[in-house]
Amino acid sequence: MKKTLYIISTFLLLISVNAEQTSFFYDLKDNHIELAEDVFIFSSSKEKNKLSLSWDIKEGYYLYLSSILIEKDGLPVDYKINEADILFHQDEFFGETKIIRKTLRISLKDSDQTSNSKIFYQGCSDKGFCYPIQTINLK
Repeated sequence: MKKTLYIISTFLLLISVNAEQTSFFYDLKDNHIELAEDVFIFSSSKEKNKLSLSWDIKEGYYLYLSSILIEKDGLPVDYKINEADILFHQDEFFGETKIIRKTLRISLKDSDQTSNSKIFYQGCSDKGFCYPIQTINLK
């Protein structure tokens, strides 16, 4: 019995020591969670009476289309989608939903009225990690 326990203990110790090199275990080096601003790269620009907002979305990540919200004084602001790679996605929490990969470009009219507005968005990684709702304050 002692010999069997010794063999099992040695085997488990060897596996745990070599876990990083063993394909049997999940590779923990790939389990790094990047910051939302590093995977959903946001930028904005103003031209005349138009405000343009864009996200460059890193490969392996996506935004929920329904999560894109712009508010001014707590009220929703209409926007136009100029460019987006919109796909249907079966989500374990939301069911069938639309997601955006690669790029999202939207525009708003009358940029003077959108100053001091808030932008909300949410996305996930293909590895299963979902970010909390992100907020950007426009000034």
